[in-house]
Amino acid sequence: MLHVLDVTMNSVTAGASTVRLGIHERLDEDRLCLYVADNGPGMSAELVQRVLEEFATTKTKQAGWVGFGLALLRGTVELCDGEFALQSRVGVGTLVSATMPHDHPDRPPLGAVAESLQSLLMGVRGVDFCFTHRVDGDGYRLDTRPVRRMLGAEFETRAVRNWLVDQLRQGEDALAARRENR
Repeated sequence: MLHVLDVTMNSVTAGASTVRLGIHERLDEDRLCLYVADNGPGMSAELVQRVLEEFATTKTKQAGWVGFGLALLRGTVELCDGEFALQSRVGVGTLVSATMPHDHPDRPPLGAVAESLQSLLMGVRGVDFCFTHRVDGDGYRLDTRPVRRMLGAEFETRAVRNWLVDQLRQGEDALAARRENR
């Protein structure tokens, strides 16, 4: 999950207003698919190649930032005999996707998904998130865009963000219950 958060923060830092995140677990096929897609400024083909190199960054070197998140994700995926893709178009956005064996011994655990995403919902202002988590045929989706449209300025309140986090937890709890009943 840390890889997904790191890539998501790349989208936020680049200026995306909407970020779509997905975790699709295909237990019946021993496959885990992760993706992060944004509507940010996108990157040229040359920049795409450069950001995949360790320690390359599009950020200034302030506050000790070094850019190795994409390279680490790609390395993890390759270690797990998976597939990594980075697609980007200037003016359109960026898509990062990773597919690997779900049960590979070197695959990092997903961990507490709701708690991980809570940091995004509580800490990032002005960006909408659309999150999907599926396990085989079951899953849930949390999309902040309709909530923001409905509530306007009230969307930025702590109470609304707490409600969104509760929705994530309920979705994760329901998926866990379905797994146990299989």
